[in-house]
Amino acid sequence: METQSINNEINAKINKMQPGKVFDYSIFKNYQEKPQAVAKALSRLEKNKIIQRLEKGIYYIPLQSKYGILKPSEEKIINALKQKEKGIYETGLNVYNRLGLTSQVPNSITLATKIQKPPKNVGGIKIQYTKKDFDISRYESYSLQLLDALKDCKNIPDNTPNGVIRVMRSRIKELSVQKVKQLIKASFNYPPFVRAILGAMIELEFSGKESAVLKESLNPLTKYAIPVKSLTLPNKAKWGIK
Repeated sequence: METQSINNEINAKINKMQPGKVFDYSIFKNYQEKPQAVAKALSRLEKNKIIQRLEKGIYYIPLQSKYGILKPSEEKIINALKQKEKGIYETGLNVYNRLGLTSQVPNSITLATKIQKPPKNVGGIKIQYTKKDFDISRYESYSLQLLDALKDCKNIPDNTPNGVIRVMRSRIKELSVQKVKQLIKASFNYPPFVRAILGAMIELEFSGKESAVLKESLNPLTKYAIPVKSLTLPNKAKWGIK
C-alpha cells in the first residue's frame, strides 16, 4: 500500500510537468525516507517511455517533435546537475562567451566543484570539472564567474588582458554596492593579482571606500605584470599593476 502511495505521488507530479522538464530524485517528498521505492518507480516510468534518463538520478519529460524526441537544453541540464550535486557552478569558456569576453564556443561545459571529478557525458553534453580549494557554496556563482575571468584574463582566447579588463569594468559597474561587497569577500580565495585588478576597477567605478579592504590585503612592494593600458585602468600603478 505504501509503495502504491509513492507511485501515485510520483505519477501525479510527473503528469503535471511540461515536456522538456528536467528533474531529479529530490523533488519527491518520499525520497529521503524511501529512496529505493522512488528509484524503482522512476525506473518503471522510464521503461514505459514516459520519462527519459539523462544520468543516474536525473530524468526529463520527453518533448516530441517531427524529427523525434528533443533532448533538454544545455541550461536545463546544467541546472539539474547543480540541483543534484550541490556546491558547483559553471565556469570556463562558455561563461566567458556569455560575459562577452570571447567569441569562442566550447564543445564542453566546465563545472567548478570542491572535489575533483572525472569528465562525463550527460544528454550528449560533455561535462568537465575543475577543482576549487574553497567552499563554493558560501558565494554567489556570478561573483565566482567574474573572479575566474579575471584570473584567466591572460588565457581567454580571441582576447587580450586589456580587452578582458575593459569588458569586466562594465560588468563590475552593473553591480549594486551589496553585490560588490559579496564580490570582494569572495576575492580573498583568489591570487593577489586578481584582487589588485578588482580593487582598481572598483575604485574607478565606485569609490576608494569599497576598494580599501582589497588595497590593505596586498603587499605594497609586489608588482603584477598584467598588460593593460592606462586608458583602460588609469589607476593601475597605484595597485601595483605594471
